[in-house]
Amino acid sequence: MSSINHLYIHYPFCSSKCNYCGFYSIENHELSNKYLLALENELKYYFNMYKNFEIETIYIGGGNPSLNPENLKEINKIINLFFTLNSIKEYTVECNPLNVTKNFIEILKEISCNRVSLGIQSFTEKTLKYANRLGQTNETVFNALSLLNKEKISISIDLINGLPYADFDKEFYYLEKLLGEFENVNHISLYDLSIDKGSKFYDYKNLKMLSESKKDKYEKQFRKIIDKFGFKRYEVSNYCKKNKMSLHNLGYWKYNNYLGLGPSAHSTIDNLRMENKPELDKYILGIDFTDKYVLNKKQQIEEYLLMGLRLTEGINLNNFFNRFNLDFFTVFKMSLEKNIRLKNLVIKNNYLHTTNRGINFLNSILVDLFDDLDSLVEYGY
Repeated sequence: MSSINHLYIHYPFCSSKCNYCGFYSIENHELSNKYLLALENELKYYFNMYKNFEIETIYIGGGNPSLNPENLKEINKIINLFFTLNSIKEYTVECNPLNVTKNFIEILKEISCNRVSLGIQSFTEKTLKYANRLGQTNETVFNALSLLNKEKISISIDLINGLPYADFDKEFYYLEKLLGEFENVNHISLYDLSIDKGSKFYDYKNLKMLSESKKDKYEKQFRKIIDKFGFKRYEVSNYCKKNKMSLHNLGYWKYNNYLGLGPSAHSTIDNLRMENKPELDKYILGIDFTDKYVLNKKQQIEEYLLMGLRLTEGINLNNFFNRFNLDFFTVFKMSLEKNIRLKNLVIKNNYLHTTNRGINFLNSILVDLFDDLDSLVEYGY
């Protein structure tokens, strides 16, 4: 069994739910103490089950983990009951600009957190109001960044392309201003707006979506701006300065083992997938809150391709052979020939990766690869 290097903890509490958000969260903070007890029990269960933990990255997401900094201290105490964190390379906490205070930052330092992911999403007031990001203004964003930047904490920011009513002039003015003022902003995630089941936008009948042409225009201008500050794309939705990739997310994309704790969290450990249900009541009771699936070889290969081709560096073909004992060129002969001919894929230094053109056709490339995989019944999937 491979070692488990990555730990994700889902903090399910928010002050209010953003209308685009499909992640699990609730507004009943009175359950936080019971949640913490359940979290300790869950981690103890997996600690006793697996003996091969070598935790290198921790990511506390939500929800909004910055909502109650004292709970961050308690979560950190729970982690330290089971692991010595001497080998930690990256410790990330998600935060809302409204909750970034001197006290919050002192607690980040106390728990040795060295990275935050700051949810900004938009710089347009009308957009923020429509998305139910109540209270956030550009002043609160810049105040939060100023506090974080002074402490030399590595900062990642989240933005969403496609939110209704986005004013491009404002979006790009404040983005460029932000990058010019705060040198510790070294990572940006730019996500396309997705209307997921469970989000309030999903139930809107007349949602004011941006057109695809406007979204393309936004992304082109976004990339022009960040290029001036040394950001390069390293994954479909992620950009960073040199050597500032998200190590935790790289663990997912390289299909490494990771343990996820908390309601709605997922784990993948070798061929076992564990999915916690998005139900805090069941999680607190410790009853029937996890679904488990054994992934067959075909499913593992599909996920390996799905995750690995999101990275601009692509897939290490030696790693593929060592992991699955299959020759990539034999299994995917037809789809490789087609997509190399179309200049969607390229092989260099034994890595298969998408071209600048191909990254825009990733879904089509994956369909071709999966079709090849389906046709090879002789491999006994």
